[in-house]
Amino acid sequence: MTVNSRGSESAALEEVALAVKKVETAIRVVERDIAKKENALNKLEEDLSAIDARLTSPTLKKAVKAALQNQQAHLRNKETQLREEIIQLRNKEAQLRNKEAQLRNEKARLLDKEARLLDAAALTRPDTYLRRALRTDAPSQTSLKREQLDVGMGPLINNWRPTAEAAGLLPELIHPIFGEVRDLLDSDTAVDQATIDVARQLCSVGARVYDSEAQLTSACRGLLQPYLATEDAVTIKSGFARNKVSPDWALGDSAKDPSNVFLIFEAKPGIGGTGDPNFQGANYHLHFFRRRVDSAIFQTTFCPTFLLEVVGPQVRLSAVAWLDRVTIFPLTPLLNLLPAHPITDVLLMPVARMLAALRLGVRKLAAAHAEHRKAEKARAAEAGAVKGADGEEAEAEDADADDAQQDAAEAESATLLQYAITREVKPLPWPISAKRRYDPATAQQLAPQNPTYYVHLAAGSRSGTSSGFDSGGSSARPSSSGSSGGAGSGGDGSENAVVVKLCRKYGVPAHQAWAGLGLAPQINFVEQLPGGWILIEMEWLPEPEWRQLSDLQQGAELEEALAAVREALECAHTETGMVHGDVRPPNCMVRRSSSNGWEVRFVDFEWAGDAGQATYPACLNPDIPWPDGVAYGTQLQREHDIKLLAATTARTRSVGRKARGPGAVMSLHTVARDGSAGPVGKAGGVMLHRGTVGVTYWRPRVASGWSRLATPGPRLFAW
Repeated sequence: MTVNSRGSESAALEEVALAVKKVETAIRVVERDIAKKENALNKLEEDLSAIDARLTSPTLKKAVKAALQNQQAHLRNKETQLREEIIQLRNKEAQLRNKEAQLRNEKARLLDKEARLLDAAALTRPDTYLRRALRTDAPSQTSLKREQLDVGMGPLINNWRPTAEAAGLLPELIHPIFGEVRDLLDSDTAVDQATIDVARQLCSVGARVYDSEAQLTSACRGLLQPYLATEDAVTIKSGFARNKVSPDWALGDSAKDPSNVFLIFEAKPGIGGTGDPNFQGANYHLHFFRRRVDSAIFQTTFCPTFLLEVVGPQVRLSAVAWLDRVTIFPLTPLLNLLPAHPITDVLLMPVARMLAALRLGVRKLAAAHAEHRKAEKARAAEAGAVKGADGEEAEAEDADADDAQQDAAEAESATLLQYAITREVKPLPWPISAKRRYDPATAQQLAPQNPTYYVHLAAGSRSGTSSGFDSGGSSARPSSSGSSGGAGSGGDGSENAVVVKLCRKYGVPAHQAWAGLGLAPQINFVEQLPGGWILIEMEWLPEPEWRQLSDLQQGAELEEALAAVREALECAHTETGMVHGDVRPPNCMVRRSSSNGWEVRFVDFEWAGDAGQATYPACLNPDIPWPDGVAYGTQLQREHDIKLLAATTARTRSVGRKARGPGAVMSLHTVARDGSAGPVGKAGGVMLHRGTVGVTYWRPRVASGWSRLATPGPRLFAW
């Protein structure tokens, strides 16, 4: 558990405890008001009794009797008013006591979560991972099975193996340059002839049979080096890592003692040889940066790098970065390297497009690094720094120097401390960490493996307006201090809070139409991002006022809220002609209204659209009782929404458990709501969908969340 996560949990506990005290105070005030009203009512009834007694007197004069009757009528009206006020106060008291119970339940949940985090603290401290990295053998000698199946420490590399437990941020969310490369890979943009010629030669090189890895490496390097290398991206000849550990080939910012690496190349003569080149490539990235923890590159970026593997007659491009741990994800599948051209270009052109995308990515990383170094030197000169132009390279040289030059224990302790400070929080997607609009220190992921976040707007930002990225193309690592402010509602510091949701598909028109009826959170803005993602920022619905329908206890309260949800769903269908597609209790937010009724907001419109036109995705969760007719590619219908709500509500009642599973299986854009990740409030979001934004940034790291606020994150610099 990091310092920030402990602080986050403690802050949440303090917030809930304060809210409990406020509610208790409000209850006492209401009780005093009730007592005053009841005393007044008793006094009034005594006065009425006295008047009634006088009115029975046979000697009462007519004028006096009329006056007493008028006074009696006035007191009767006042009595009725007092009784109504007492009823209202008792209703208010009941609501406050209900809120108090919710807050106490929330406090108990947070205490339980804090205890579990403390139990896991020894394994989740950031310096624990670096300790492990510092003791890792050379990549060729590191066992994938041993390191990825380590039950206590978790996987060494986040590579989605052997399960999604080893998942990390997707490349397009790590750095915008990865997103731009993805855009080029997915586009039909024309590829230049020079790239096609290199691809043609690479197909011939890969198809040959080699006696050794060195032969294949030499052939590939001789072909690719002139194509990829530039003045700012040169072949690393020495100083890659200690103990002469180096990949088959690499491009970085310096031939000797580099401070950054842009491309790692690994070759294997064929599939089934020694080691996994993808796992080994990620390990070379780990070895390069593990002794550069105190460098500006490591401290201000996620160290984005490309890995190119040539495995016999196949090639693959991947994105590598060091988030909370080294993370790697393929940008392409294994592409065939066979000389089938000129008869057909079906194999040639995917390779050519991959090479064009790699060249773009390497050059942009190198250019961003050069700008980063230039700005760093300017700052140092302005501050009167005595370090020369080669200061950072000297630091890298020092990092690679023989441990005999210093006390090893002290050096490692300092490195671990620096790493703990740098990586004390989980990483945030660059659209949150790099935008001046958001305060990344407040960002918290709302559900595991789902890029939806609660975050505060930065000072000066306003709800409904979009601000740009940090000047100079920087997305600084998040700081540990937060800021207050708000776009949401509530007195718990959420006034400046929004939800930011990132995904590839979202029913924006449906969401906006339902929001226009007051049946969905308001969307502040939508923004296209590199790599086929869309960012959607929405209104935040704070708890405990807003609750998921699935969180309500069995009884009259649930039945009343469910009736309101059904009525709201019918209204949305009738007025807009659009359907939701995933109307389950977790996606129905409810709140007591001032009239003691229920307000309803629907969330998660990933699949939503026009009835009979929008279609269901491929990965439907088999644990959910989908209505007949729901399957991949089938059209969304109104009756599906109605039947799904009925079925999932009935299951909740009969099984006695909440239907919290995601509607889609293994989907990174569908919230996996489980009991351990209940939100403080929901509704706003920033979503990433397919789109293109021409941005070149040296990106930072930050924390994430879509239920109860998770770990806050710092702002990083992006290139």
